[in-house]
Amino acid sequence: MAEEVEPTPTPARATYRPHAATYQVSGRRYVSQGEGPEIETGLRYSVSVELSEEGPQTEASFTVDSVLEVWGSGLRGRTASAVGYEFKGTLDSGGHVAFEEKPDDRDPVLVFLFNNLKELLPALPQAGVSPRQEWADTTESDVLQEDAELRATQVRSFRASEWETVDGSFLLPLGWSGEITISGSGEQLGQQYMVEAAGTVSGRAMISQSGAIVEGFRQAAWRGHITVVSSGFEVAFSQTVADTVRIVSQW
Repeated sequence: MAEEVEPTPTPARATYRPHAATYQVSGRRYVSQGEGPEIETGLRYSVSVELSEEGPQTEASFTVDSVLEVWGSGLRGRTASAVGYEFKGTLDSGGHVAFEEKPDDRDPVLVFLFNNLKELLPALPQAGVSPRQEWADTTESDVLQEDAELRATQVRSFRASEWETVDGSFLLPLGWSGEITISGSGEQLGQQYMVEAAGTVSGRAMISQSGAIVEGFRQAAWRGHITVVSSGFEVAFSQTVADTVRIVSQW
């Protein structure tokens, strides 16, 4: 008589745990200014992420392995300088990343990566997430841009589904949507200007029982205007950001 094999119990919760993994991110941008058409740009990059010392504040390291201009970003020939660059910071159990220092805001590739990597991991409840759980999260972060100080606020609602079994591993699907506002000021050619924008954010991801994001997609779209302080002249703009994330390896 064959011995009965007990099924593997599903995990109770998913949370970020110490691990090392390599992620590939494909980013697309759609930008328009004034009445002009939308201009599409794209970068693809791989980044090795190492999380250590599980606790309220986890040490986080993001090392850039490769950067490839896919189309239209105007960064051809400038991406090599970012390879090997390491962003160091801390990750709390909710997925919020705080980097120790900002890169040179005159380097457009590092600026792009700095702004993107802060949102690489979706926010989780501090105690972890269980199937069918719903939660809300509000984040405020700097948007790095040359000659400007901008602040972005995101208010998002999250929902987890049920554990799924893929190739013998448990994965928990997550989904979210919400609003984003961006505001700040800057100076260009001696002229002070103000920036105000608002829009929506959404995304989905699969988190493994080991705390890695196996795959994900996120999008943010906003419209706003730039106002020259001295004259009151306004220029409208819009931007859509769409990123696909997938895990390449984990060790």
